[in-house]
Amino acid sequence: MTKIYSLNGEDYFEDFQDIITDEVEVGGTYWEADKKTYAPSHFFHFGGMLEALCEQAFEEAGDFAEDFGKLRSERDRDACEAEIRAVLDKYLTCNFFTAKNPIECTFTKDELTTLCSSCNGSGEGMYEAHVAAPAAAKEK
Repeated sequence: MTKIYSLNGEDYFEDFQDIITDEVEVGGTYWEADKKTYAPSHFFHFGGMLEALCEQAFEEAGDFAEDFGKLRSERDRDACEAEIRAVLDKYLTCNFFTAKNPIECTFTKDELTTLCSSCNGSGEGMYEAHVAAPAAAKEK
């Protein structure tokens, strides 16, 4: 599972580097979570859609629409739902993700600093953030 990172537990980024700012410091808190993506059909409820169609038909035609929305068999119901889900996944995009199982972590010196190439190895002066993700998350 892909990991995502946050400074506030709400705004997550896929790249650990994106949470490194001038304000973060060793001992500061960040969150690491699993990235959860969705297919558009995840948000589709077949029973709710069918119920809404039946209500609309009843509003239009009254008692004449009494049998509207009844499928011939459970197999037909499953096939209908599968086709609708496939169309939703084909034509809709779902360009967001959510964070699952967040763990509160603490920045370590290794995660935040490495000698800056402009320091000539002196160990003083500027530091730059690592490109790699944290080696180990510390759970509170």
